[in-house]
Amino acid sequence: MDKQILDLLTGVSKEIKSMKSDIYDLKSEMHNRFDTIEAKLEGVGGQFELTNESRITDIVMH
Repeated sequence: MDKQILDLLTGVSKEIKSMKSDIYDLKSEMHNRFDTIEAKLEGVGGQFELTNESRITDIVMH
């Protein structure tokens, strides 16, 4: 009986460690995705700033 309990607990421990590893991998993947999206959004924001700057320059020059 004690051996069965020990085996069961060992199995549960291995499962938990595996789940923690999976969660860590998913967390890293999501951080990478958000970083990529953030970089794209910053690029789009920069494009709008350049467009607005050129409009202001055009208005001031004319």
